[in-house]
Amino acid sequence: MKKVITGLICGLMLFISCPAALAYNPISLIINGNTINMDVQPQIIDGRVMVPARFVAEGLGATVQWDAAQNAVIITSGNTTQSVAPPASTTTPTVPTGNE
Repeated sequence: MKKVITGLICGLMLFISCPAALAYNPISLIINGNTINMDVQPQIIDGRVMVPARFVAEGLGATVQWDAAQNAVIITSGNTTQSVAPPASTTTPTVPTGNE
């Protein structure tokens, strides 16, 4: 009887853990119908999806450069250039949206 109860408990634990394993959905980046393969996986931080800017910009046809003197990323697309540098109080870069 002990073996039956032990087997039942083990089977129940295995059955309960399956949905958690199947719930994992990696984040994929799709631009214009093309899936972009990234070296670094996107992360969810405080409910926001953070993706590497280089892969997004290059996927949209822009070029990305690093300006070490200004500690800034420069993204150029056609005639438009955007420079993104971290604020002095943090190490997380922010991009102005024009609404501020």
